[in-house]
Amino acid sequence: MLTAARAPAPSLQVVDLAALAAAFTRLVTPLARKQGCAIVLETREPLMVRTDATRVEQILFNLVFNAVQAGAREVRLAIADGLTMSDDGPGLPETVRARLFEPFITTKPAGQGTGLGLAISQRLAREMGRS
Repeated sequence: MLTAARAPAPSLQVVDLAALAAAFTRLVTPLARKQGCAIVLETREPLMVRTDATRVEQILFNLVFNAVQAGAREVRLAIADGLTMSDDGPGLPETVRARLFEPFITTKPAGQGTGLGLAISQRLAREMGRS
């Protein structure tokens, strides 16, 4: 299934990561707010990086909505030397943490998650030379 989900090769371009994160935050804030979650963006100035903006947005979407669906009340995106994300959700059991990026690993009830979001996100990041 992951093979079928393969995207074309990354299209790396110079992108302002702070602007990309700001646009993403504006897009997802209304959806997150409906679930009782605030999206907080911490950034001071532009950060120019060579990356694939579409892939970064997909990764952010997967990470943020995993946190929202797990019950986080706040998701924090921070731009400094790169992009970091943290949330105040309940965390994961150690047994799940050890296998988090394997395909089909999910903490959601049957029928509510595929367990592919983090595996795909990790693959997208690696294809861009990131982790």
